[in-house]
Amino acid sequence: MSFIRILFDLGERQSAVYQIEELVQKMTWLLEPLHEDLRIQISRPFLPLTHDFDQRPVQGDIGTWVQAAVIEALETKRSPSSYFHNDLYLLKKILSNLNHGAAMERRERLLNLRLGMPKRAASTTAPIGRRRQKIDPNAAAWEQLENNS
Repeated sequence: MSFIRILFDLGERQSAVYQIEELVQKMTWLLEPLHEDLRIQISRPFLPLTHDFDQRPVQGDIGTWVQAAVIEALETKRSPSSYFHNDLYLLKKILSNLNHGAAMERRERLLNLRLGMPKRAASTTAPIGRRRQKIDPNAAAWEQLENNS
């Protein structure tokens, strides 16, 4: 994971995304729900894949946090916006994880709008960072977007 972080920090986005894809292919558990009896132990220091996870507290256990870091990095770094790949697969995976960020909910909501899918109720808060972030601060704008589509 630290190697991927270094690639991102050096501006080697494509190489880093390729490494994440390789990691996910070799470690398929990164995209699957963890068995409740499984305990992941990390005995060496590491850097999360992106700066977004540097200060994000662990919700649940470290295994689900690592999963969220990997999926979120892949989703946000493979293209500037979910608009370009029209794929809800990773977004559905990350949204089932307590460690996801508010940006993932916004991406899913916008992609649903783009694909003409039914809207789902937005959560009002997400337990990340040092405080609870408001996910839907522009409720009126979202309502207008959803009603015009």
